[in-house]
Amino acid sequence: MKRHFYILLITVSVITGCEGRTKIAGTVADGTGTLIENAQVKLKTNDPDFTEENQFVSECTTEADGEFDVAITHQPSSSLKLTFSVIKDGYKPHTEEIDAGYFDDNRKVTLEKK
Repeated sequence: MKRHFYILLITVSVITGCEGRTKIAGTVADGTGTLIENAQVKLKTNDPDFTEENQFVSECTTEADGEFDVAITHQPSSSLKLTFSVIKDGYKPHTEEIDAGYFDDNRKVTLEKK
């Protein structure tokens, strides 16, 4: 009996501890298709319940080939909103709101010159 209780307890712990994942990977280019190196790419929570200290944030800088990969592991939530942004000097910033759980490994971001 005790053994079944522990198995049930472990199963419930694993199920309730499940995490969600949001991932965006791809390339950044300008309007002519030229890949942009050293653009700042950020994915962060956009929710008033999160303070600066407990936000989920993932950020990187694009490689020479314009590639980036950002991901956040978070508690599953159908209402959690995230902000995806790409910033590079000389270009207009790209910002959009996405839903938690979004997955895209072939995102193409085009930045406009200022």
